[in-house]
Amino acid sequence: MWEVCQQAHFFVLFIFNLYCNLKAPSIEKIILGVDPGTNVMGYGVLKVKGNKAELMAMGVIELKKYASHYLRLGKIFERITSIIESYKPDEMAIEAPFF
Repeated sequence: MWEVCQQAHFFVLFIFNLYCNLKAPSIEKIILGVDPGTNVMGYGVLKVKGNKAELMAMGVIELKKYASHYLRLGKIFERITSIIESYKPDEMAIEAPFF
């Protein structure tokens, strides 16, 4: 019985490795990550292909210099829109704000 379980285990690992080697490398995604904030906002853009990730861009948007929240939100909108237009991400991740 142990030999059958061991063979099944190796077969599952073999299929998983085959899938990763055949399927994963052909999948390429660009992911935009945003760390929101009304004083400082951070972002990063990654290109992921298979199990490898490459940093395409990262940066910080300083918002302290704008007195009004309306101006800050406008700058966030402008910059994020620009990043989306430049890199055309497939997915986006936003960190939940906490207080």
